[in-house]
Amino acid sequence: METLSKSFANAHGTRLKIAFVKSLVEILHPIGKTAQAEVNHPGWAKAIDLIYPKAREMISKPRYFAVAYPLVISALCVAPQDFFAKNWMSCIDLSIVKMKQEKQSRVMCLNGILRIVWTYLYRCHEPSSTTTSKLDIVLKHLFPPKGQSIFPPDESLECHEYIVHFILSRHFDYGVDIVMEFLQESEALGNGTLDLALPFRPIIALRSILLTLTTMQKESKPTWPSNVDFTTYDTQDDYTYEATFLPEAFYTKPGVKDFFERYGPVIGKLAMVCAQTVGHLTLSDERFLRTNYSFEEGEQLVFKRRGELSVAYPRHLDPQVYFLMVCFESWPRCLHSSISIIDTLDLLIKSINHVDAGLAEAASSALRRIAANEQHVKAAVWRCTRYLFSPPIQPGNRDTSALRMVSEQDYVVPLWVDLVEAWADQLEKPLDDEANDSDSVKVDSGELAQEIEGGALCLLSSVSQSLRALAAKMLLLSVRLIPNAQKRSTGSQASPTSSETRVCNILLGKGVSIATIFERREHAPPEKYRRKFLQWQQNKDPNCLLRLAQSKDEEDLRIWTYVFPAITQECMVRSPHALEYARMAWNAWIVRFHPIMSTVAGISSKVAAAAPLARPTRQGSGASEDVEDRRDGHAFPTLAPPLLANMGECLQIQRLSESD
Repeated sequence: METLSKSFANAHGTRLKIAFVKSLVEILHPIGKTAQAEVNHPGWAKAIDLIYPKAREMISKPRYFAVAYPLVISALCVAPQDFFAKNWMSCIDLSIVKMKQEKQSRVMCLNGILRIVWTYLYRCHEPSSTTTSKLDIVLKHLFPPKGQSIFPPDESLECHEYIVHFILSRHFDYGVDIVMEFLQESEALGNGTLDLALPFRPIIALRSILLTLTTMQKESKPTWPSNVDFTTYDTQDDYTYEATFLPEAFYTKPGVKDFFERYGPVIGKLAMVCAQTVGHLTLSDERFLRTNYSFEEGEQLVFKRRGELSVAYPRHLDPQVYFLMVCFESWPRCLHSSISIIDTLDLLIKSINHVDAGLAEAASSALRRIAANEQHVKAAVWRCTRYLFSPPIQPGNRDTSALRMVSEQDYVVPLWVDLVEAWADQLEKPLDDEANDSDSVKVDSGELAQEIEGGALCLLSSVSQSLRALAAKMLLLSVRLIPNAQKRSTGSQASPTSSETRVCNILLGKGVSIATIFERREHAPPEKYRRKFLQWQQNKDPNCLLRLAQSKDEEDLRIWTYVFPAITQECMVRSPHALEYARMAWNAWIVRFHPIMSTVAGISSKVAAAAPLARPTRQGSGASEDVEDRRDGHAFPTLAPPLLANMGECLQIQRLSESD
């Protein structure tokens, strides 16, 4: 190394010096991860004494800065302790000045500061008062005293998060004060006004908490950044965190419980404030759906894609959307009991249909983490079932598009299925009275299982093939779910539904034959579908109804619309509780979509207001015979006279009317 350093010090010519610099960075930077007392070796010290000044000289020239700056940082961070202590603060100052002068150098300089702070915290051993006073100087550069801003602005927050994480891990008490200040603890507790217009500091604080809790759980320290590329924030998985529940034993570590009791309520308060501000930005509100926009709107609105939908919302709300996403990413690890588990679950489930895909994904992941805990899985299933099939009817609700109903369920139902499967697996385990009493909510397991079966029956009427397939999966699961759940039921007497036939068994022809179900149709299909109808009717496969329900073929969907009413008639006799629950959900859909349904049926000539995705359909005698057949086939008069239609038929009638 001493020979190489002498050659570098005497190198001349741009190409040769650049080649030396790149080679030395590749050699020195990885040493920073493991270097200890060996860096004080005299031979190593001589090498650094040659490399560092030469590299500092090179960065004074603009053409060399991008190449030589990583070498300056790498050489400094593997230098003898006295050499580092003498030069690190001046290197910080140089980096700050460069960031102020040249925007294109900010990423590189932040990476340099990150490595210098790590080295100072984990290699230099100074009194706490000295350390904190020096860290105060660094933090004042990155976090200006006035307001909630950070420096440099308009840059990714990763380096700031990691620096605070290093401090919190190394000097816990000092770090706690920093993150609680960033979280606006005083204001959140009622001593001022929260400032979440640009919540950079709360985001940095929250993620640094997650990173620190993860390293504490692993009983390790933050690692040295392994990436030698200073032009990117990619840390190659050096800093990852988990957000699952922490074991109770973890809170016995010194200071951890008190810290949780400080940050937990504050994060909960901030999350709920943001939820009140941006939680209403959902797919069910047509105000945030856009098919086109003007150039002038581009400065005021954020435009995004959510599946097949184009969405837009006020630009000033985007930072709070992002912060709420970060809060969700921290749950349940940072979830405090000051927020009830029911409120938490309801917020997360509602947020799955948020217009921002990142927020929706964070909500879904948080729900899965919460449900992974046996105490909360039943609560998650219960609230998700209620959200899908027993939504509260709100006067003046702006939900007016059947198309959005399909989109919403496409997002929530797959999660609901996963939660139910997790609960079913838990119910398969041996009955434990103590475990049964530990559920976070007191909901009768038997009744909940029956609601799940009714919800699955309801989904069989969907126009979406994927939803019908998931419904069939749930009906098959109900055969073992309901008996196991009834064993955990809190009722003193056996449930009257224990003697009922499961809906799945009706579909399998157990009781009344499948041929009889086909014969009970109230309306004959149109001529062009009768051949396909007879093929299904004569099919001897006991799974043919389940296959028909899940078929992707458009003609099979038409056949299903004529068979399904007969299935519900059979459920009226053999599975009345499941049918009653499905009927309740269908009625809720009727109320929700009455304006569109009235327009499609010709009852009202006024199209539902402010529904940009629902175009007016032609009414009266101009409707095709096929449309009339679809209306008759989907009316389900046996279920909810005089009118019962689901969101699927509304969509298909609209589509057929428009194409006529």
